[in-house]
Amino acid sequence: MRTRYLYVMSSELGTKVGKCTCPIGRTRQLKYDTGSEHQIEAVFDLKNIAAVHFGERDLLNSLAEYNIQGEYFSISPDESIEAANELGFEVCPVPPERQRQRAFRFTDDELKLLDALKDKYGSYKAGVMAAARTHLKRAEPSKEEIIELVKNRLK
Repeated sequence: MRTRYLYVMSSELGTKVGKCTCPIGRTRQLKYDTGSEHQIEAVFDLKNIAAVHFGERDLLNSLAEYNIQGEYFSISPDESIEAANELGFEVCPVPPERQRQRAFRFTDDELKLLDALKDKYGSYKAGVMAAARTHLKRAEPSKEEIIELVKNRLK
């Protein structure tokens, strides 16, 4: 999903103006980055990435005299929203947060372990499942082990 929203948020750091793909997710990211809660005051849906890019630039330029640092301004959220309206942007409802798949990052040692499991069990999935079953003490025999058990029984 491409960036398509401009937002105005308020926090103890000032009024924040920026662009994002998910305003609700952006509040969490800002909380993590700054340690400060951010409240969504307005969202503007500009439909495409070019409009968002130039729209953000124009809005930031129109608020430049109030700039504290980066995208934070010493102006009220209402005044920022009014400036956006003067540029032709219309407030839209805050879009719902989208669920997305989580990505996993592995260390070099973890990758070596996964490769060893893949080599032993034939695939990453099989290796991970075997490790999980072993960890849960519900290990199931492999195909090779079952064949070996059947051969031994038939002797």
